[in-house]
Amino acid sequence: MITADAAFTVARPPEAVFAFLADARNEPTWLPGAADVEKTTAGDVGLGTRFAGRYAGAGRVVLEIVAFAPPARVTFRGEARLVSFTDEISLAAGDGGSTILRATMRARGRGWWRLLEPLIGATMRQQFGANWPHLKRVLEAAAPARRDATAAQGPGRANV
Repeated sequence: MITADAAFTVARPPEAVFAFLADARNEPTWLPGAADVEKTTAGDVGLGTRFAGRYAGAGRVVLEIVAFAPPARVTFRGEARLVSFTDEISLAAGDGGSTILRATMRARGRGWWRLLEPLIGATMRQQFGANWPHLKRVLEAAAPARRDATAAQGPGRANV
């Protein structure tokens, strides 16, 4: 299994960061290589919402929200042809209305790709860490274009 961690502070409140992150349709605005991400389930963004998109190096990826606790935690499970993964993201209030974001990726190669995990792990960890400054820059911009998932409040949700 490949594991990667990231932590940083964003000069935006947790509610704004959560709303932006929970809606994966925003990924093409900040995640290099993400394109054509669409929501494939009906209703508001929340537990069980699915998305599908194209991602450089992975091809078509299907994402599902498997933990959803606004504005503190969202976890995506992703499935691609060669890899499955989870991205666990937790948010906490920081000083001056900022957000402390912590993210952990756990990935597992599928089929013969599992044998390559020791070789591709360092690259995946490096790429995971390099993605987050893009998110910070977009969120801290004066008026980021975003879809709003704040209406998707629901009862306490647990990780699957």
